[in-house]
Amino acid sequence: MSVGEVPFSDIQNKGKATLSEWQRSGARPLRVTRRDDEDLVLMTAARADQAREVLAAATAMVDALLHSDDRDLVRKVVAAAFPWVSYLSVRRSPTSSTS
Repeated sequence: MSVGEVPFSDIQNKGKATLSEWQRSGARPLRVTRRDDEDLVLMTAARADQAREVLAAATAMVDALLHSDDRDLVRKVVAAAFPWVSYLSVRRSPTSSTS
């Protein structure tokens, strides 16, 4: 049995043993596969809280970047994260100068 992924029936039929093995393995998120429905992910509350904190920090950084007056920095960061933006046309505002 792979500890990173278990069938739902293992949780039903061997719940205590399955969860004990998962906890001994470091309690990383565990994919619970289901035959007739979408898979589930099981994780500890501490890990879920940690994931929320990381997402909140990343969101705050992106928000600060987008509210920055340094448009060149914003373009560079967005292009580094999403290379496909180089294929988008550049739309200039009426107040921008054309060279």
